[in-house]
Amino acid sequence: MLKLRLKRADGMGISDKLYFEMPEQEQFALPYPSVKKDANDYIVTSKPFSIPPESTAPAFRQPPRIWLREAAAGQLVRVQYSLESSVLSSVVTGELQIRVRPAAKVHAKPNRPGTARALAG
Repeated sequence: MLKLRLKRADGMGISDKLYFEMPEQEQFALPYPSVKKDANDYIVTSKPFSIPPESTAPAFRQPPRIWLREAAAGQLVRVQYSLESSVLSSVVTGELQIRVRPAAKVHAKPNRPGTARALAG
């Protein structure tokens, strides 16, 4: 099982489920990881899975959706992780650090009356 713990911050969040335009689409989707929120953290947990020795395995059948908004620009998002498996002699832990950079500015410049074109600035 893989567990991710992210500190809650302005302009950042994790979707707690997938949303579909049509409800019948949900039955064909892969399982989404468990997402819990407490006062300070988001906690994302995979279902138990096994990792064959000296190989890799996907932890999430459906990746968690982390969203960032303008308020998150310039922040350092710390992701603490722990990995447990019956084939590991101990729990593997660590921290991933993600620096959120501001998005490029987009300006609307009139092209012709009644139309506009988005330009990266």
